[in-house]
Amino acid sequence: MTPQQYERLTELFHAALEIAPTERKVFLDYISESDAELRCELEALLAAEASALTGKPPNDIAAGYLVQMGDCSATLPLLTPNTCLDHYEIRSLLGKGGMGEVYLAEDIRLHRKVALKILPVEMAASDDRMRRFEQEAQAAAALNHPNIAHIYEIGKSENTHFIALEHIDGASLRDKIHRDKAPLQELLQYLIQVAEGLCKAHAAGIVHRDLKPDNIMITRDDYAKILDFGLAKLVEPQRPEDSSRAAPGEAEIDVMAQHSLAGTVMGTAGYMSPEQAQGKVNEIDQRSDIFSFGCILFEAVTGRKPFVDESVVKLLHKVVAEAAPPIKDLNPSLPAELQRIVSGCLAKDRDERYQTIKEVALLLKEVRQGMAWGAGPRSDRSETSRPSIDPSLRPASSVKYITAEIKRHPRVAVIIFMALVAAAGYGLYRFVGPKRPAASLLANKMTRLTATGKVLTGTISPDGKRVVYVVENTGQQSIWARQVATSSNVQIVAPSEAIYSNLSFTHDGNNIYFNKREKDGLESFYQMSVFGDMPRKVIEGFSARAALSPDEKRIAFIRGGFFDSENSLVVANSNGSGEQVLVTRKSPLNFYFGGIAWTPDGKAITCVAGPHAQKLIKVPLDGSAEEVVNTPNWFSVINIEWLPEGTGLIVAARESRTSPLQVWHLSYPSGAARPITNDFSNYTNLSLSADASALIVTKREATSHIWLAPEGDASRAKQLTTGTFRQDGTPSVNWTPDGRIVFDSTASGSVHTWIMNADGSDQRQLTDGAYEDQGAHVSHDGRYIVFTSNRTGTQHIYRMDIDGNNLKQLTHGADEAAPFFSPDGKWVIFSSNNYSSWRVAAGGGESVQLTNNSWASDISPDGKLVAHVRPAGAGSRLWKLPIIPFAGGPPLKTFEVRSDSRPNSRWTLDGHAIIYNLTHGGVLSGVTNLWIQPLDSGPPKQLTHFTSETFFSFDWSRDSKSLVCGRGTTSSDVVLISNFR
Repeated sequence: MTPQQYERLTELFHAALEIAPTERKVFLDYISESDAELRCELEALLAAEASALTGKPPNDIAAGYLVQMGDCSATLPLLTPNTCLDHYEIRSLLGKGGMGEVYLAEDIRLHRKVALKILPVEMAASDDRMRRFEQEAQAAAALNHPNIAHIYEIGKSENTHFIALEHIDGASLRDKIHRDKAPLQELLQYLIQVAEGLCKAHAAGIVHRDLKPDNIMITRDDYAKILDFGLAKLVEPQRPEDSSRAAPGEAEIDVMAQHSLAGTVMGTAGYMSPEQAQGKVNEIDQRSDIFSFGCILFEAVTGRKPFVDESVVKLLHKVVAEAAPPIKDLNPSLPAELQRIVSGCLAKDRDERYQTIKEVALLLKEVRQGMAWGAGPRSDRSETSRPSIDPSLRPASSVKYITAEIKRHPRVAVIIFMALVAAAGYGLYRFVGPKRPAASLLANKMTRLTATGKVLTGTISPDGKRVVYVVENTGQQSIWARQVATSSNVQIVAPSEAIYSNLSFTHDGNNIYFNKREKDGLESFYQMSVFGDMPRKVIEGFSARAALSPDEKRIAFIRGGFFDSENSLVVANSNGSGEQVLVTRKSPLNFYFGGIAWTPDGKAITCVAGPHAQKLIKVPLDGSAEEVVNTPNWFSVINIEWLPEGTGLIVAARESRTSPLQVWHLSYPSGAARPITNDFSNYTNLSLSADASALIVTKREATSHIWLAPEGDASRAKQLTTGTFRQDGTPSVNWTPDGRIVFDSTASGSVHTWIMNADGSDQRQLTDGAYEDQGAHVSHDGRYIVFTSNRTGTQHIYRMDIDGNNLKQLTHGADEAAPFFSPDGKWVIFSSNNYSSWRVAAGGGESVQLTNNSWASDISPDGKLVAHVRPAGAGSRLWKLPIIPFAGGPPLKTFEVRSDSRPNSRWTLDGHAIIYNLTHGGVLSGVTNLWIQPLDSGPPKQLTHFTSETFFSFDWSRDSKSLVCGRGTTSSDVVLISNFR
């Protein structure tokens, strides 16, 4: 029996125990369907439980067998007041449940009340379960959010294991809904806060799985807090055991590995998702929480549950088979927007639900904001009704509502008065101004077409029936063709060391274009039959994406690299002849080589240009003036595709330097943008079918953690951070002089600066907020940290004390990143996105440029030399490492290295050599190791011997005895998006 089968059996066993014996047969018929073996296992366990010596059902099957053998110790102790567990003194019993008893206790060290959850003895007896539970609880404890009840610690006193949690003094959301009959606006505010808390958890890869009104507490200060995240589940992509040998298309579903506490997946009847109700453990992800959230929202706006029945089995059937009744039928006065949100949360197919809770929160905010001027007084306090909503503006009613709020919260009266002034203007704007389309992802359906995790790029045929894509495996690349409908895959180009990119179809779907670079050779443009034959070289010596004109007679591309002093937009015949330069641009306003598309009428070419590819420009073929296409204030635009009717584009764009690439619908000419994807993955390589009914992208996901390797010994390397979908040490990790570790992490939902001890303990977040902080570096005296932040909307360099206090902005330029201190602490060296490096005084001031063609990596211990890095050529895997005087001047030495990812350098303590990271074996399947290069030009020597995963950052301790690194994996697959318009 596999671990997944074992866990599902455990969960179904617990579900069966909760059902009356007279109804279990129906339940077993329903849940096991044609799986006779599963049914036999369940019936055997239920029979054994009936004759067990204890009446308490075990929380684990293995523990159940111990009970049957006469081990009666698996019972929970009943603690009396004044009993002490470690430094906690019991006050009273708060409640009991299947996962243990909960007590009100006093932390006698910190003099605060806590909720103490006592874990069942049989759970503690299983080393594997405790290890997994502690790993998940650690991840949950890192969820530092005002709407999540915090986990203080996991402890043990003699043989009793416990969790200390934040004690919430207040009422449950259930009480607010049914006992207090709270106004709808108030309930929506609580639910918005719950959604924000869930957004933080989902960003960290944590799914609650038992969301219900009883698990949401409302504090006396009117804040919602989600309970029981310590019993939540981490989700992570599960790959085949030998993924290196898995052919594309063998696994068509992204299975989620479910490593969590057995017995909590089933959730609570009436709030669980259809996949939970059917026991489909492998399909539970954040969308299951969204369904549960929809059940709570339904209950809040109608006063009743969406699914109700007298028996658990019938209730399970209803959740799976029936739709919730329309909320308008229960209260016609409710706004239509609420019905759409509820329906979007409660869709049976998880692909048809809202895909992120963040979107639900934004939509609820809009609804609540719109109600602020239209909510009438509550006249009917019955459980099945809610306040009537008048869509017209009703100031009198609004005044009554606001007056009530002032009475409840007198200290905020002034704030409310100021808000009234702003709201009046906003209400007028809403009444007479343009309507903003809702940023809804509800209609999108996303289907993973490949499951190897090793797809670099792909393209879809004009008829939407075929996809061609590039697979990377152990440093070699091959090209495959796949039928979308039949899921059949055929290799059309055998693996080799050549590099393939920028795939596209001819309009008849019979041929493909692509760029190909032979090992150490030039990159050229080729055409080949989709059925596989000898590729034909069309144009030699360019590495950009080429776009085919609507009449298929011409191609357009960028000649020259993005970082060259200038490059040009070129049009040629489709056979490569007759090149014509349309426009030439000089740095830093160069064209970007990845974003180019003909307009549907064939009269102009749309390109991407600017210092970091942030501008969309339409270049007419008749020589008339260029047009800047309206866009939001995006940081960069990577790929573009026109919709066939010319009313808009599909765009892959990045909102800030550190935000992930997402797919957007960009209206033309208005420039209004609507997100098609909205998560922490990176989406690129857009390709549309001819009628724009289907869109494919490559979805790239990276996970990294902090590892410590004594003396750089890979065999002794220890993982210090945990959590799914986290990026720790990306892009920075750094030792402090006293032996602690400062690192970048996405554990809180966006990238921020963290610090911890060298053994991974005492992990603390130093920066927080809606912005992104990264690239942390500690000064040599250990007093300060410098980092990059987009707090002003643009990336600047900031300095703070080592404890996170006394923040100060040091620079005021544009797109500044990767800062580090000089050894004397007087200077901060940093880089800019336009391929230059700079320095600024550690106290701030005017920045001085050091280079205009490379990025700075590290400064020598004597402060005289700076190691830099720059690519040897566009699209190449060759890199140059120049050593340049800090005072200025040409490079003293330049070393050339080969790496599939960008190398970064660190100086040795004596300043006689640099240590740098090299990745070999491909972008997705490569392995990173460290090498040392003496300055006397002797041969480099390999320092580490890791056999898997990639480094995203590294640093050596001040005594050179310990290596710390951000290390992990990147997976990438072709995803089909439909119903996105």
